Amino acid sequence: MLHRTLPVIYLAIFIISTPLNAISLWLLCCRMWPKTPTMVFSINLAISDLLYSLALPFQITYHWNRNNWQVGDPLCRLVTVLFYGNTHCSVLTVMWISIERYLGIVHPLHTSHLRTVNAAIILCLLSWFFVLFVHLPLMYTELTYQVPALKITTCFDIIRQDMFPKMYYFYLYYSAQIILFFLVPFIVMVLCYSRIIRTLLRTPIIQMRESRKQIVYLTFVVLLAFAICYLPTQIVMIAHFVLSEQKRPIYILYKLSLTLNSLNGCFDPLLYYFASKEFRRKVQALSTCIPVDVSDKTLSNAVPLAAQGSQ
Repeated sequence: MLHRTLPVIYLAIFIISTPLNAISLWLLCCRMWPKTPTMVFSINLAISDLLYSLALPFQITYHWNRNNWQVGDPLCRLVTVLFYGNTHCSVLTVMWISIERYLGIVHPLHTSHLRTVNAAIILCLLSWFFVLFVHLPLMYTELTYQVPALKITTCFDIIRQDMFPKMYYFYLYYSAQIILFFLVPFIVMVLCYSRIIRTLLRTPIIQMRESRKQIVYLTFVVLLAFAICYLPTQIVMIAHFVLSEQKRPIYILYKLSLTLNSLNGCFDPLLYYFASKEFRRKVQALSTCIPVDVSDKTLSNAVPLAAQGSQ
């Protein structure tokens, strides 16, 4: 079943996410000036998603060939690091966007020196360095494994013993990933957006109605992406590891859950849309199907006023 289902799912994600992120990256890099911290974070997300999308054909071919990897171990490592690197870097970047929105709306006057383009670039670079550092075991360990009985070579479906000599190293490694790239960012985002919504609700300015709506949409998209793309994968992965120790692995469900992670490339363009007023304007100008919000013209002025009123 998997050798037909997984390629179809990954192909659909490739067809949707690749053009969406390519167009988003073009708009963010070439059509939007001046650059803001939110734009920098969005560019980082688009680059990450686009790189992963371009690696999806290898995943599609691998599963279509019944989990037989035919293009060598270096490409297996690259595709694996791109998959997990994209997931984890996306989570960190969305967390930075949430913090930047929080500081800009709840504490605009005291944090203007922190909310700069240079600071956003540094955070993006640090995020990539941190993610790559965490994934060093995937870069320096052979991830392909030959299964003579099936006449196939798997790619990161069977973990070599030399990667984690003792089982508790394995559990420690993946527990740290769950904490660093799921629990901590999720808690930070919930706290940031709850404070943002509380601040906006206390603001009497009539122009803030549209700002409130966009923030609610942004919060909804972020939490929906977590609920669909990340939460099921984490739950199934933990269950799979625990049951594997009891010789009752749920491999099919585990592999299907990993496809949900790839959906973040389809959700991220929605995040750009609701996080950036300028991005909305450009998309609305390109598409006649999307009505232009006149209130967007006053949005940038309304947010600081709202925040000042709440201090």
